[in-house]
Amino acid sequence: MKKSMTVLIALIFVVFLLGCTTTNNDNTNLTNSNLSSQVENNATGRTVIALTDAAADMGVVNEVKVTINSVQVYNLEKGWVTVSTESKTYDLLELNFEGKTVVLADVNIATDNYTKIKLNISNIVINDDKGKHTAAIPSNEIIVDAIVNVGENSANIATFDIIANESLNISSTGDYVFAPVVKIETKSDAKINIEPNGNVIVSGGKTQTNVKVGMDLNGKVGVGASVLADAEISTIINALGQIKIDLGENNKPVIEEDNSSTNNNTKTTNNNSMQNGENVFSDFVATISLIGDYKVAYNVNTGGQTSVMTQYVKDGEIRTDSQAAGYTARAYILSNGMFTCSQVAGWLCFDFTQQTESSLNSGFELIKENPNAYQNKLTGAGTKVVLDQTTQCYTISDTDAITTYCLNSVGVPLFLQGTANDVEWSMIATSYSNNVLTSDLKLPAEPQQFNYPQ
Repeated sequence: MKKSMTVLIALIFVVFLLGCTTTNNDNTNLTNSNLSSQVENNATGRTVIALTDAAADMGVVNEVKVTINSVQVYNLEKGWVTVSTESKTYDLLELNFEGKTVVLADVNIATDNYTKIKLNISNIVINDDKGKHTAAIPSNEIIVDAIVNVGENSANIATFDIIANESLNISSTGDYVFAPVVKIETKSDAKINIEPNGNVIVSGGKTQTNVKVGMDLNGKVGVGASVLADAEISTIINALGQIKIDLGENNKPVIEEDNSSTNNNTKTTNNNSMQNGENVFSDFVATISLIGDYKVAYNVNTGGQTSVMTQYVKDGEIRTDSQAAGYTARAYILSNGMFTCSQVAGWLCFDFTQQTESSLNSGFELIKENPNAYQNKLTGAGTKVVLDQTTQCYTISDTDAITTYCLNSVGVPLFLQGTANDVEWSMIATSYSNNVLTSDLKLPAEPQQFNYPQ
């Protein structure tokens, strides 16, 4: 029976959660001048979007000037919210030389959870020993999954570190191609000071996102995406005299399959950009290491049977709710043990801590702690768009089970599917939030000690 409980613990970490949200795609424009008059409630928080560059030596290149036209943040209900429309040009190498971080936007916006940030880039000019050159760019939009939780009267910052030397490429025809490689860090409840020279100083705060993403030749942005160092890139001059990337047969955009029959907010991208082995495992571990507090809900299908599940994670503790056929059950992984609760006439809880053989670490923690056991079992599985977030997918193949995890930029699984003991199952996120209360992890009743029959 102890072995069965170990399996149950594993399932608790694989099956997540419940709920349903509706996405409003209407854009909301909140520029610096009219922001305060357009917010939908009186509660606002300060949000700063900043830019810097940590590039290494660029050789003959002495300027990389990037013109950013607008900055937006995304909320599931509000859609894209514009926080700056000021077009301004920044020399990334000058920022690097001066060790400077500059403001792209500094506004008060409505308190809420924002899950994406978009930079619109209109022009990139490279100055080298032969003069100035306009660089081609796969996409004029850099859209990254990044968590910005705006609390009332709080200060939040998102810093874009565009790494110039990793972003700049040379085509076979000698043209510059700029495929941005960006480190994005967001912090909530931070202390933000803007010096007279425009340099941004940040102290304190809680890190919510800290991830490095890249853009491939198709304009896709994600963890692990980039232009390979030895890639052969072709450029052409279009009818307007602009330098454009010639994707050719080998670099055509990937085709997205719309799985709308399963979830209207889910799309799958099949690509082979990720390789198997040590690099994929490192990317996987780096991503899951970013997991913080969250509440995520799933529609679950197990062998044709459907249910809904909701999972709460806060400070490493976990609560998983399951609802099916009018029955509600909860499982808790807390700092002081493992518990299960069910609701019939009232709540009844049991303490299973002494019956478990394994530690109460999550499945992800076990993978991180045993790289030799999992490195050769893990492969890249492309990307998938869930709840308007581009997730990176990984598949772990074991003797009796195959599991695919699709993780957002901070490591939260928004889609899972697999086969265990010849039973197919899948879980698709229907809502996602970072607001988890301490009370959410409290047991609804005093637990009784559970003892297996001898």
